Amino acid sequence: MSDELILPGSEAENAAIIEAARDIVAAVERGIDGRWRMPWHAFARRPTNAFSGRTFKGQNVLSLWAAARKKQFQTHLWASLDGWAANGASPAAGERGTPILVPVFKDGPGQRWSADDAPRMARKIGPIGGDPEGGMVRKLLGFRREPWFNIEQVSPAPSTVIDCVLPQPDEACLKVQDLLGRWRRNRGPQLIHGGVRAFWAPDIDRITMPMQEAFQPRPDVSGLQYYVGTLVHEHVHATGSRSRLVRNMSGKFGSPSYAKEELIAEFGASFLCAEFGLPASMRDDHARYVDAWLSALKEKAQRPSLLWALSEAEKAVEFIKLHAAAG
Repeated sequence: MSDELILPGSEAENAAIIEAARDIVAAVERGIDGRWRMPWHAFARRPTNAFSGRTFKGQNVLSLWAAARKKQFQTHLWASLDGWAANGASPAAGERGTPILVPVFKDGPGQRWSADDAPRMARKIGPIGGDPEGGMVRKLLGFRREPWFNIEQVSPAPSTVIDCVLPQPDEACLKVQDLLGRWRRNRGPQLIHGGVRAFWAPDIDRITMPMQEAFQPRPDVSGLQYYVGTLVHEHVHATGSRSRLVRNMSGKFGSPSYAKEELIAEFGASFLCAEFGLPASMRDDHARYVDAWLSALKEKAQRPSLLWALSEAEKAVEFIKLHAAAG
């Protein structure tokens, strides 16, 4: 893997994004039952640094999830070659790491700065290097492509890794529902149950869900988990209203803007569910638009839009958590 520094906003960064998007799209599969298998489905945790406990962000999440699906890893703990070596472990013979973009910061003490003075840097540095609202941070110099290894690729397994015990699924479902309920009570969308479709109506800011009993178990999730995952998906849509994160909600079914919004909701639901130890699953009625955005992302020029959708999904998740905490 090259030690060359990839500068923010450079052609090299764009090329790295395009390459990562290609690998992620290639990991999308359609099973013999006709259902789509996404690299971000069936994982109950975000990829996590095995020693610091910090979860990955953006395209690195999908890159590591895609690798875990391909190699059938059951754990979500990852570290660099140096990280494993420092804890007495090394990759087994023949094991290859998964390349991700690792931020590189300037050495030395941080400097106090305001996000108002450097909005571009705030967007870059916020989730990985400091406080986007202003604080003590190190200057982001760029990124470096670096191979990271899953704990199942190394031996001996260090005793110093973080605890990775998952909560009981029903308990996790209740916690997710509680979070969404607290947001709804704090100027969030209205929720009603009835009918056979799950959807958010932007004009009246209302989510309609079928009754929980209508969600039947699937091969990878229970009926309750399927219901909760769908509920999160619709709440992510609701973050895009004109009074919240102001995303383009005007697209009709089959349009590029519609497909992108659905991709944001897909990512956002997977991210939020994984924070509580729940895997996400694609709704049967969403298979209709997968072909549209897959076709678009297979075009090289469109692949950076995947990173945009990831960024918007992260914003949506943070918005829900922030307003739930204040509710």
